[in-house]
Amino acid sequence: MKRISAILTGLLTVATASSATWAEAVVLNAYENSAVVTNFSLKFPELGIDSTSNVFYTRYQLEIDEDAGTARFVDYIQEIEPLLLPLGISTGRLSVRITSSEGTYDKASRTFRTNDTYEIRFTNDLSTFGFETPVLLPAESNGTLDARVGDVQHVQMNWEGAGELENESNPEEPYKFTYTCKVNTTIAASASDVPPLPTRSLCAEGIYSIFGLAAPMLMFAGMRVSNRRYRRSR
Repeated sequence: MKRISAILTGLLTVATASSATWAEAVVLNAYENSAVVTNFSLKFPELGIDSTSNVFYTRYQLEIDEDAGTARFVDYIQEIEPLLLPLGISTGRLSVRITSSEGTYDKASRTFRTNDTYEIRFTNDLSTFGFETPVLLPAESNGTLDARVGDVQHVQMNWEGAGELENESNPEEPYKFTYTCKVNTTIAASASDVPPLPTRSLCAEGIYSIFGLAAPMLMFAGMRVSNRRYRRSR
């Protein structure tokens, strides 16, 4: 009887451990899908500014718990080619990180939605526009895990948000702006399979912008930014 009891206890322990393993969250390691062109856009509708530049590197760790229905970015690194601002001023390379993240995951549709804080660092000095690097921007990320084809699985995602810049000449009417980033990544078998950050020289290649130049030049001359003025659109 003691032997049977020990065997049953052992089987129960193994079954419990197995259930716990399946219930744990899974961390997906993803990197930029080079077959798809992705980009980051910055828009000031009131000033007629629409500037877009290509994303050339993305890697992140996305934690998904199917049973709990939760998702969050554990790590996020992204490099974006320079954006062109009014007066022909370039931002230089943009380096993006996520400092906080929490959200939900729907197992049936394989979709996730997270509320994140993105930290953006500019290579060039943008004090003319009042931007002090790094800038913290709140954003909402929405993504879908594509169906696996063989050993390959992709993730399609957008992150976007909105903010305001202080209008020194008219404080009651701040300058509103929006930002959107389209991301397409491939899920790696493990973290060690994620490619390293490429070494490259960035000029104005891959940048295209549409400006209504006269008005923006005058308006930006009196513009200042304060991180306290950033507000998430509702």
